[in-house]
Amino acid sequence: MKGSSFFCDAIRAEFLKIWAMRFPRYSAAGLVAFVGLMTYELFAGEHLADHVHLTSALTLVPYLSMATWGDMFVIPLYIMGLATYCMTVDSQYGMIRVGCAQPLSRVSYIAAKSLAILLHSALFTSAYFLLLVAVSAVAGGSLRMPLAEVLPIVFVYLRLLVFCVSFAWLIAGAALFRRTLLESFVSAILVIVALIWINMMPMRFGFNPYLFFRYFLYPISPILRKEWLSDYPNIGNPMWQYLVTMVATPAIVWSLALARFIRRDITE
Repeated sequence: MKGSSFFCDAIRAEFLKIWAMRFPRYSAAGLVAFVGLMTYELFAGEHLADHVHLTSALTLVPYLSMATWGDMFVIPLYIMGLATYCMTVDSQYGMIRVGCAQPLSRVSYIAAKSLAILLHSALFTSAYFLLLVAVSAVAGGSLRMPLAEVLPIVFVYLRLLVFCVSFAWLIAGAALFRRTLLESFVSAILVIVALIWINMMPMRFGFNPYLFFRYFLYPISPILRKEWLSDYPNIGNPMWQYLVTMVATPAIVWSLALARFIRRDITE
């Protein structure tokens, strides 16, 4: 029981430590600015109002989702920066010795830090999606939300939450391989490039249903128009394959990094 209490306290401490950083404050302002700019582009540049009949508060959510997620990599880039910085900053400045001096094993210490990063990623993803709904309601001039439209939106939010949390876990594992911030950013980028490169693996090998970035549009696909998805792979795959991929890929990277960290000299 005492060990469990220490572990919960460690998660809380790591969460609050991240909260005290500049990331949450700056990310909120950046998120509003980003979604606002993309909304302006849709209306001023693409003249969306001339082509879409705004019937409810959720009418614009598919268009905003495609503009801010499908056509951009901004949200994953933020999560990458958050996970990389928070996982490595203690090692960069020698504070990792203090963290590992707690009555916790190295496994518990890294698990607590990783869980705190995942919780912040989940909060950011929730804020992002709620902002899409709010902007859609304001731009559409309506608060009407038919149940037939709400349920798919909730389903999309849950799928997006799974992807973002899984991506944060993956990047946290990649960053754990290295000691400094610069090295960890390079490590995270190399893991992303490797996973994207693996997407070009021939179909005959049979691994395509379990390739991470083939599911990039999968979370928002239920609310997108079919013609937008014609060139994207794995859109029609069953949910269990998506969940297996979202768990297995980061778990492998994180476990390998953890095994290396356990044997690492942290006295330098």
